[in-house]
Amino acid sequence: MEKFKFNNLEKSARDAINEMDSLSKKHGHNNWMDSVKSQLEFIEKNAIKMKNPVKMLKPDEEFTYGIISSRELSSPDEMVLKEKLNNVTNNLRELWN
Repeated sequence: MEKFKFNNLEKSARDAINEMDSLSKKHGHNNWMDSVKSQLEFIEKNAIKMKNPVKMLKPDEEFTYGIISSRELSSPDEMVLKEKLNNVTNNLRELWN
């Protein structure tokens, strides 16, 4: 069961990265994308190793991709990425339960 949760998290992070790359090509690159992509890559890398990404953060760190996406994403095209980021968050929550 645990492996299934990590696989879901890895897939959701990869899906969000791919959507962000697509959005960047379609509408141009924005600086906030670098931060979000780096967080997603961190999540994906740790999920592949079956490590909870939240527990791998330093004590003074936290994921901010949700806050950034709430501030930056609003168009219908961007809402697809927002949904994929929400899926990452939901999969992270599954590891906490």
